[in-house]
Amino acid sequence: MNKTHSFRFISLPLVILACCLYLTGCTYQSSSQVQAATLTPISSTNHQDCGTIALFPNAKVVDAKTSSRKAICFTQSYQYCKLASLLFSTSGVDTITTHTFTVVKNQLHCIITDLVQFRVVPMPPQNTGNYICTGLSLTKNALSVLHCGTEGSITIPLHN
Repeated sequence: MNKTHSFRFISLPLVILACCLYLTGCTYQSSSQVQAATLTPISSTNHQDCGTIALFPNAKVVDAKTSSRKAICFTQSYQYCKLASLLFSTSGVDTITTHTFTVVKNQLHCIITDLVQFRVVPMPPQNTGNYICTGLSLTKNALSVLHCGTEGSITIPLHN
């Protein structure tokens, strides 16, 4: 008997990141106490792709009409501890920096990971960091992903 599997489109770096975190475990800061986090297996069929928020080189939001909806999607996924991803991309004249934020469930609660890639056009993107963030803050004008390792807090504007 043939079984048919349905897979949603999910980026390869996201799958690799999730698998690496699952296999190696991770450490996060909680209430001034460092604890080890064991991640649960991830099913790609439960993944929520919240989309991409991108900035033009002049720091204007590329699609300001949908950016709030994408930020709400990611925030709700984090609040309900559901696997989700959100890409945030900023560009210069010939450079692109992309943050792939992912909500990942562990035994105690959810965490947000940040896979950072940097690209000088026309070269392919290079991974420049992989961080665990401490939380989110959503306002009318911005989504802030808080305390992501040496990247610090990343503020994503939602309007121009």
